[in-house]
Amino acid sequence: MKLTGQGEKAAGAVPTKAAIPRRPKWHRVYFVLVAFDVLTVCFGLIVNHRLRTIYTQSVAVNQDWQKRRENYQTLGGLGQAVNAPGNDVFDTHEVKTESSKMDSALAAFEKHLRTLREELDTNSVPAEDEKEIRESLSAVDKAMVAMVAEARHIFSLFLNQRAEEAGKRMAAMDRCYAEFTKALGKVLDETGKIQNHLFDIQAARAASLQKFETLLAAFVLLMVLGASIYGHRLSRQMARDALEKEDYITGLRTADERLRHAHGELQAAKDHAEAATRAKSEFLASMSHEIRTPLNGVMGMLSLLARSELTDRQRELTSIAHTSANTLLGLINDLLDFSKIEAGKMVLETAPFDLLLMVEEVGDMFAVRA
Repeated sequence: MKLTGQGEKAAGAVPTKAAIPRRPKWHRVYFVLVAFDVLTVCFGLIVNHRLRTIYTQSVAVNQDWQKRRENYQTLGGLGQAVNAPGNDVFDTHEVKTESSKMDSALAAFEKHLRTLREELDTNSVPAEDEKEIRESLSAVDKAMVAMVAEARHIFSLFLNQRAEEAGKRMAAMDRCYAEFTKALGKVLDETGKIQNHLFDIQAARAASLQKFETLLAAFVLLMVLGASIYGHRLSRQMARDALEKEDYITGLRTADERLRHAHGELQAAKDHAEAATRAKSEFLASMSHEIRTPLNGVMGMLSLLARSELTDRQRELTSIAHTSANTLLGLINDLLDFSKIEAGKMVLETAPFDLLLMVEEVGDMFAVRA
């Protein structure tokens, strides 16, 4: 039975490895997306922390410089308190009282001025701004010294009963006070500029971080968009893979059916061959038994003939005939051995024999033909 064509056809129906679609590396892509998402969250937290830090620093700097402005305004109030006795003396004519008030106000002014200068030494202020503020404070101090000198001169004129001259010196004291307020106003302007400058720096840093945050948000949007596009492509690929998988399974089922059919045909051929072999073995066994029965009769007659009165030539021929019969019996037994071999029941035996005698018998058997 010829099964080569069916076997080749069944083998050809199975999809090869090259025909199987490659699986998409979606897990790697999503690992990258997850890593990028984690980095985005981390960067977002860092940016948010930096923005909060900048806001906190801005509030702290604003409060610090607002406190400085209040201190400088307090200095102005103390300067006004120093200037007031020089004016009030014209109403009260109490020179000692007003002079004592001015001395007390001046001591408070000088103490507060020293505190402001020490703050410039201890706090972090840009060198250029610190220089300008110190120069303005020096101008304030200088104007205060001039104003105090004019006030003391007014007090001395009052003590000498020279009120008219004291009234003339009042204008000079007011000019000194005006210089004082002008210098103090410059200090306040400088502190306002520094405060605004520091605020602008913090705002610029915040704006830079906000730009980075915006860029990060854009990257996140691109990531989401890319993930959506890739997910759409992946779903389409999965649908195609499902169809190809179904075709592949169908091909495997068809190939399996063809292989089963081929296997059935092979099994039938095998059974047929085994049946033929069994029939042959049975035939050989039967024929061997059928041939051995008359052969035994021939060998028996030859044995009886060999015991009768024969000439030497007849005895030799009888011996050759008996040997040939034995040989034929051995061939028949060999046929039975073939049947035993096919049945798996063959047993090998070891028996002694005369090699010289066997050679002579073979020679005698074929000598007649020669």
